[in-house]
Amino acid sequence: MEDYKEVIKELLLLYFKPTGNADRVQFCSTIYVLKMLRGVIPTTPIDEHDVFEVLEELKFNKELHHFYEIDKKTGKETDKISHSSFMWRMYFV
Repeated sequence: MEDYKEVIKELLLLYFKPTGNADRVQFCSTIYVLKMLRGVIPTTPIDEHDVFEVLEELKFNKELHHFYEIDKKTGKETDKISHSSFMWRMYFV
């Protein structure tokens, strides 16, 4: 598993960094990051816990992210929060 963690770190740092400009931010769940990695790393050796550990080691921050309701007529976000979830704050390189 340790070899896979190093591969995960290398892959993530090719495209993301823990700090950056607000216009380059993407909020990702642990499962979303795991799904990105599944394309190149076999499914069995890694799980959400491994991804969590790597993101922690790389010093990515967690932040409460709000998802807003969408107005059915306009298709635009409203001011009303639909739900909130803690997400990883990841900046594009």
